[in-house]
Amino acid sequence: MSCTVPIPLRRAALLCLLAALACHRSPPAERVILRLGPEDFAVGQRRAHVPVAAIGDQAREVVIDRDPIPVGQISDVRFERGTARVDVTLPEPAVGLPDSAFVLSVQRWPAAVPDDFARVVAQGESNFVVLDSGWQLERERAESASATLRLDSPTGDDSVLYNIRLKAYRPMPGQLQSREFSLPAGSRIELAYGLANPARVSPPPPPMVRFAASLECGGAPAREVFAATLDARNPDDLGWHDASVAVAQAAQACRLRLHATSDRRDAGAPLWAVPRVVSSPLRERESRPTSVVLISLDTLRGDHLSSNGYGRATSPEIDRLLVARGSSFADVSTTYPMTNYAHLGMFTGLYPAALPRNGTLPPDVSVRMLAEVLRDAGFETVAFTEDTLVGGVYGFWFGFDRFTERSVEPRDRGDRTFADGMRYAREHRDRKFFLWLHTYKTHGPYTAGERYRSLFVSSQATDGAGAEPVGADVPAAHRAEFDEYDRTIRDADDLVAGLVAELERLGLLERTLVVLVSDHGESFAEHGLPGHGFDAYQETLTVPLVLRGPGVPAGRRVSAPASLVDLVPTLLDLLGLPALPEVQGISLVPALRGEPLPEDRPLYFQWLAKDVRGVRFGPWKFFDGGNAGTLFNLAADPRELRPVTGAPEARRTAATRLVAYAADSASRRALASPGSAPEAERPEISDRAEKSLRALGYVQ
Repeated sequence: MSCTVPIPLRRAALLCLLAALACHRSPPAERVILRLGPEDFAVGQRRAHVPVAAIGDQAREVVIDRDPIPVGQISDVRFERGTARVDVTLPEPAVGLPDSAFVLSVQRWPAAVPDDFARVVAQGESNFVVLDSGWQLERERAESASATLRLDSPTGDDSVLYNIRLKAYRPMPGQLQSREFSLPAGSRIELAYGLANPARVSPPPPPMVRFAASLECGGAPAREVFAATLDARNPDDLGWHDASVAVAQAAQACRLRLHATSDRRDAGAPLWAVPRVVSSPLRERESRPTSVVLISLDTLRGDHLSSNGYGRATSPEIDRLLVARGSSFADVSTTYPMTNYAHLGMFTGLYPAALPRNGTLPPDVSVRMLAEVLRDAGFETVAFTEDTLVGGVYGFWFGFDRFTERSVEPRDRGDRTFADGMRYAREHRDRKFFLWLHTYKTHGPYTAGERYRSLFVSSQATDGAGAEPVGADVPAAHRAEFDEYDRTIRDADDLVAGLVAELERLGLLERTLVVLVSDHGESFAEHGLPGHGFDAYQETLTVPLVLRGPGVPAGRRVSAPASLVDLVPTLLDLLGLPALPEVQGISLVPALRGEPLPEDRPLYFQWLAKDVRGVRFGPWKFFDGGNAGTLFNLAADPRELRPVTGAPEARRTAATRLVAYAADSASRRALASPGSAPEAERPEISDRAEKSLRALGYVQ
C-alpha cells in the first residue's frame, strides 16, 4: 500500500505522519513461503498428511513422527487394593528401550456389565485414555524381554475392568538434513522444538537435551545458527519452544541441519516442528482477505439467533457487527448432528458417507482438510479448541501449524479460547493467518455467566413481540434448560463482540474474513428426544452461517438452502484459491452477488441411526429407513408436525437421490482410503480430553 501523497512541503511532515498511522492501522501481511516437511528431510514414509505430535496441550506438524512398536493389548485386567501387576513380553525392537520410550493407555468399563453383548457395546463406547503417570515397567535388567507392568488404578475402584494397550517408540534420529532451498533477503527461518514423553522416573542428575540448528549455503561451511538446552525434568522446559533466525542476505543452495543430542537415553523423544521460512511483509496490500477467523459456536441453533427472527434478543452484537456488516445464510443444514462428524464435513466439504466411519480422519486417508489447503497457500494456521470431539486425534489437527486443545471448563467456557485467539492476533497482526476458535459455550450442560442470570425467563407472560411465546413446542419439563440455553447464546454473543472489537483495534478487520458457524443445533424435546444426534429434525440440523470481510456485501441475507459442505468451496472462492475437485459442496459466493443458487439442489444428512439417511430438495425433506420412510413439506409445515402420506413423485425423487448419494460417496471413500485399511478405530485420547467428554455428558 502506497502512502505517498502530493502535498505542499510545509505540510508534508504532519500529513506523512497521518498517512503512516493509517498504513499502520492496516499493516501489510508477511506470509509463510516455505515449509520443510518430512519429504524435504527424506525421512519417514510418505503419508496422506504431515505427521503431527502433541506436547502438553499443543500439537504441531513435525519433521519426523515417532515410530511405534506395538507391545500388546491385555484384556479384562482387574485391580486388587488399587493395584494391578501384569507380566508382559517385550518384542525384540523394544528390548533395552528406557521407560520413557513406552506409552500406556487404558480402556475401562464396569465389571458388572450384564452379558457379553453389553460388554462389547460398553467397550466400543469407551475411549482408550493415555496415562502420563501411575504405572511403571519393572525389569530385572534393561536387556531383558520379560517385564512386569505395575499399574495403579486410575479410579481407585477395584470393581472397574480395564483393557490395557502398551506400545513403545523407537529412538529418534540425532541429526536431520534438509534438501537444498533458497532464502530471500529479509526473510526468517522459524524453528520449534520440544521433548515428547519425558522421563517419569529418573535419578539425578536430570537428563539434558541439546537442540541445535546449522545452515549451509552456497557450498560454504555449515554454521550453527541456533542452540538451546532443555532439562527433561524441569516443568518450565516442557512444552514447545520457538526460535527465529533472521536472514540478512539472499542465499542459494541452502541446507538446514537439525541436531538433538542427550546425555541420557531416558530423556524423552526430541521433536522438531516443521521449519518455516517467512517472508518480509508484502509491499502492496492485497485485495483478497489476508486473514481468516473461523468461529465455531458448538450446538448453536440457527433459528435461535435474533437476526433470524427469533423472539429473544440472543445475539444483538453478532447482529450488529457481523450480520448487518456482512452476509448471512438463513437456512443452512448440518451434515450430521454430532460435533466430530459435522466439523469433518465443515472442514472437508464432504458428506458423512464419503468420510471414514467413527467421525475420525486417520493419517492414511487422503482427504484434505481446509487448514491444509490454507497452509499450502502461505497462511499460518492456528487453532484453539476445547478438545473432546474436535480433538486432534480425530484428525482435526491436520494442516495446523499450532493446534491447542483447552479443557472444557465447568463455567466460563470459551473465555480462555477467545482470549487465546485475541492474544494470537495481537502477536501476529503482521502475519497472513487462518485462526480457528471453537467453544462449547452453548453446549449442554448450559452454564451462562452470572451477568446473564436474569435474562429469558419462560415464566414471564411473553418472551417476544409475537402473540405466541418462543419455544411453544418445548415441553414444560425442558423449559428451564431452554431458557438457560438462550442465556449461553447471549454470553457467546459478547465473546464474539470482544474478538471483533480486538480485530478492529489491531487494524485487522478490514482485511480479515470473519466466519461464524456452528456444527449442529439442539432439541428440547420438541419431537420427543432432547439433545442432539438422535434424530434429524430441523431444530438439530439448522445452523447459522455469517460472513464478514473483503468480497462480502453488507446486509445481504440469503434464504436459499445450503449445507456445511459448502463452507470449504465458499472460503476458497472468496480467497481466490483454486477449488478442490473432491468436495461435494458448492461455492455460495454467487449468492453473495445476488445470483440464485441451483434450484431443487439435494442436501444430505445422517444421524445416530444405523444405515439411515435423509435428503432435502426444494420444499421436501425425506428420512430414509422404516417402511416407506418419512416425508415432510417444510414450506407448508416448517415445524415438521404433519408427515406427508402421499406425494409419490417426491418419494421417488428422494429414493433415487439417496441411491445416487450412497454410490457417489462410496466411490469417493474408496479412492481416499487404502483398499486394505480397516475402519478407523476409536483413537487414544488424553486424560484431559476424557475429563472434558465427561463434563459435556458424553462419558458417564
